[in-house]
Amino acid sequence: MCIEVAVECLRVFCLGYVFTAHGMVLTQAINGADDTWTPTLSNLVCFWAVEMPLVYTLAPVPNWCPPGGFWSVTTSETLLVGIAIWVFHQGRRKTIQL
Repeated sequence: MCIEVAVECLRVFCLGYVFTAHGMVLTQAINGADDTWTPTLSNLVCFWAVEMPLVYTLAPVPNWCPPGGFWSVTTSETLLVGIAIWVFHQGRRKTIQL
């Protein structure tokens, strides 16, 4: 039982790692342009307002107990990448005075 759950966890998280890496690069690029509030707010929204409620709603669903938590992490990382791409392409970082 434990091995099957661990294998499923790694499979779901590996899908999310693509988004995690992309999101880390984009948010750090925005941070490097001295816009630190945007990544902070997007992380707060994605991890506290999206991921945590998803874990609490998906985990108790029958037949979805462990995978619900795994998918909530991948979903929040995907949302973080979407927000980071949108913010990066807005170009606001170019107008910030150092």
